[in-house]
Amino acid sequence: MYLLESDIEHDILRQGDIISEIQYFGSINLNNILHHQNVSGNIESWGFKNKPVFGPAVILSHSCELDPSNGIKLTSIILCPLRDINKATSPDKVEELRNTNIITSETEATYLKYFYLRPHSYLPFTDGAIADFSKCFSIHKSMYSSIASIGIDTANFPDPAELIREDRER
Repeated sequence: MYLLESDIEHDILRQGDIISEIQYFGSINLNNILHHQNVSGNIESWGFKNKPVFGPAVILSHSCELDPSNGIKLTSIILCPLRDINKATSPDKVEELRNTNIITSETEATYLKYFYLRPHSYLPFTDGAIADFSKCFSIHKSMYSSIASIGIDTANFPDPAELIREDRER
């Protein structure tokens, strides 16, 4: 399923929306955290040693949980970073990674932590991307408007279930 630009609701987040540029927080290495102490030795703040990493991410939270009128369920928005398929694995394994979305009785489950997204003009990766489930992270619900303003223009990316159906029909 594709949405036309005119049909995208830019101020509403939905499961599957791709946020074009957000800081990745997944899989934090505790050795890279700096604690700032006051003169008494109490920790007052903290930060990271490394430069922050930014990139596209897909929203994994359910659309009903993201609905702003549902003030009870949503505590955070779960995001999954998207990576360039060519950098996710060795060159000889890229084709195997592309085919892992198609599960059959003959398929060996080798890349369960990834979900392949075919190339699309809204993605910065020319050969496609992978959703890297091993690096998921969440953002507090108070950031809803900020996330929506970053770049929901990518929300017209096809529904992953539709992509799987199309791949099976090929």
